[in-house]
Amino acid sequence: MRWLLLVCLGSMCWGGCALLEPDTPSVPDSTLVDVLVELHLAAARQEQVGDVPAQFMDSVLQVYSVDSLAFKARMQQLATHPQEAMRVYERVLERLQEEYPRGATDSLP
Repeated sequence: MRWLLLVCLGSMCWGGCALLEPDTPSVPDSTLVDVLVELHLAAARQEQVGDVPAQFMDSVLQVYSVDSLAFKARMQQLATHPQEAMRVYERVLERLQEEYPRGATDSLP
């Protein structure tokens, strides 16, 4: 599962990124974790059901008041700081496991 999350992290960095000052996060980690949880749930649903609209990521960013360029820049920053990325993704995994423990797939929307 961690491997899948790292692949997702890398794939989110494909777009052009705005330059940030070194080590200055543009999106707070707590908000980033919320956004990543939503996006990973959507990716899983898309893989299983196939009904996630293409603009879903933009909707999630809007709900959490995150600019898409700031998000891409933060993801790029995490791609160049693996220890920080692992810390953020540990929190994402914890949230996913809390909200959807193994065997609780019946409650998925």
